[in-house]
Formats: sequence, C-alpha cells, structure tokens
Amino acid sequence: MTTKSPALNPRSDYKSSKVTSLMEDRIGFENADDRKEFFFVIRKAVAAESWLALAKRFELSRSHFQKYQYGECLLPESLFKKMLDCFSEQDGKVFREKVFTKPGNWGASKGGEITSGTHPEFVANARKFAVLAVKNRVLAIPPINMPLSEELCEFIGAVIGDGCVDGFLQGRNGLSKYHVSITGHSMLDKDYLSRYHPELIRSLFGVKCNLYYRKDCNAMVMNIHSKTVFCLLTKRFGFVPGNKIYTTKIPSEILTAGEKFVFAAIRGIFDTDGCVFFDKRAPYKNPYPRIVIQIKSEPLFFQLKEILEKYFSIYAKCNRRNTYCVEIYGHAQFDKWMELIGFSNKKHLDRIKQYCKPEGGIEPPISSSLA
Repeated sequence: MTTKSPALNPRSDYKSSKVTSLMEDRIGFENADDRKEFFFVIRKAVAAESWLALAKRFELSRSHFQKYQYGECLLPESLFKKMLDCFSEQDGKVFREKVFTKPGNWGASKGGEITSGTHPEFVANARKFAVLAVKNRVLAIPPINMPLSEELCEFIGAVIGDGCVDGFLQGRNGLSKYHVSITGHSMLDKDYLSRYHPELIRSLFGVKCNLYYRKDCNAMVMNIHSKTVFCLLTKRFGFVPGNKIYTTKIPSEILTAGEKFVFAAIRGIFDTDGCVFFDKRAPYKNPYPRIVIQIKSEPLFFQLKEILEKYFSIYAKCNRRNTYCVEIYGHAQFDKWMELIGFSNKKHLDRIKQYCKPEGGIEPPISSSLA
C-alpha cells in the first residue's frame, strides 16, 4: 500500500475532541488481521520509532493506545478519522470498508441489559430513586415567575442597596457566566452575609453562596453563581448587568404589589446601604436616633422619597457631589420605622440594642423569620 506523511495536527484539535468522545460513535474492525494491518500502516506512515511514539502522536498513553490496538476498546470516530488522515485517499477508502460502527452509548446499553437481566430488583429500585431525584431537583429550581414574597423583595432590596449583577451569555471557551453578589464590611456585616442571607437565598432558590474576603480593604463579598437567580433579576425585574450605581431603582412589580412587599424591599436597601446612629450631642436629653441612606441613583432617591414621606417625617435632599440623602429622625419616627419596616442586619440591631432599652419603649424586632 502507498502511504503519505501527514502534517501534524494542532494539539488543541484533538484535545477538543476528547470532550465529546464519550458519546461519539465507535469504530471496530471486522477481523483482527485488518486491525493489526491498520496500526502497522499508521506507524509506517508517520515514521514512528515505537508504539509508544505512535501513542504520543495521538496524545494517548501507551496502555490506552494498546486497548485500541488489541481490540479491547473500539475507536472513537474522531480518533479513527484522524488516523485515516495518515493514509492516502485510496488506502483510507480500503480501511473504511473493513470496519463497523456502534453508537456511542452501546457499551452502557449492553451493560444495562446484562444488569437488568441478572439483578432486576436492583435496577427497578435504582430507577425509582433516579426519577425521584429528578423531580426533587426540578422542584428545587424556582421558575422565573415564582410568586412574589416578602423574602424575595428583601433580597432584591439588598441587591439594589449594595449588590452587583454581572454576567455574559458567552465568553472565553464558549462558557457562560452568571454572577450576582452583595458586598459588605468584613466584620460589621459578617453575620448578615455569612448567615442571614445565605439562609434566605437557600430558602428562595435552593442554591448556595460563596464568601470572598477582599485583601485590599475590610470587605467581604457574598457571591451567587446561578443562572436561575441571574435570569430572575435581569429578565423579570429589569436589572441591567454592569454598573448600576446611577440607575438602580425598585422594580415596578414590587411598587405595585402592596405595602408589605415595598417595605421588605426598602428593608433590604437600608440593611445593605443605610446606617443607624444615635446623636449624643448636648441638646438632646437622650441619644437621638437617625436612620440615614446616601445614594447616587436619582431614580431610587425619588422612589424612596415618594414612598417614605407618606409614612414618616423625612429629610430628603441632594447633597454635594450629586449624592442624594434620605433621613428619618426622631424617637416617634424611629419607633414607627421599627414597626413598619425594621432591620434584618445584625449590625443595625446591635447598635439599636446598645442605645434603646426595652423599658424605654423600644425593643427592636427581628424583621424576618429567617433571622
């Protein structure tokens, strides 16, 4: 047989074929002599000094290559085609006529048939568990139109306050990225981001959160890598991936859903981006409570101003450097805030407990059943 020396294929081409090789069709030879001749012709065509050199030529270990060489395993179709590239067109046609093709899952199917025949009860039970696992997994993933709840609104408020929605549908290597995060102080917000919100998110979406501590500052980031959460925020509630500092606002679906949902979202916003402090200056007989938030987003500022001034006496103004400030102040207003909205962030609740005694009329409530 005549042969030709092929050009070496790029290393990346064969590596990419390994990803799909498990489900490829498989190629086998009708008889052992044809198989032996096939491998001898390849070795001669590429001038391989040894079988090991030939195995390395196709990025295979010696033991793996031997399984194909001795007929213990069938060749993946992509590997068979690359080997045929070593031959002339005429020789390739000859070897194509000496092989048979099996579907990629034929080995698994054959093993399943054997197991089903010898251990039918085991297979029946395994199928029941598999079906149940699939059902549970489907039920654990909420649809994009999951019912609106106070917990969901509070989570959305936290993302509005100090969160980030980032992602792309296709990036390097054809991979997709779905990323939602909430940032806070590594000490003051530790309980809120490492305990409260992970439990809230697990109850809502059935997903886990990852915590990351930034080395350049005293900050921690709670990351959610979930397509479900990403699509819920972007497709349903209108979050735009990327920098939201000047454009973020409460979604219209929440604004029109009812008072309790709006309050839950505001609680999430103030838990992450607001602050509570008690003015201890001389004019005040007792520490004077103030709840303050400073934001850059003009749309969010006007939303908060319009909502809160219906229930509270507030201070709302654009400060220097285009920063918008909203403040609720005074003991009566503070009591009303704790009754209607409250906090879930432990750093706010701890500060309130420090200055407000139960006998003084204020016992800061836990704002959510998860806290």
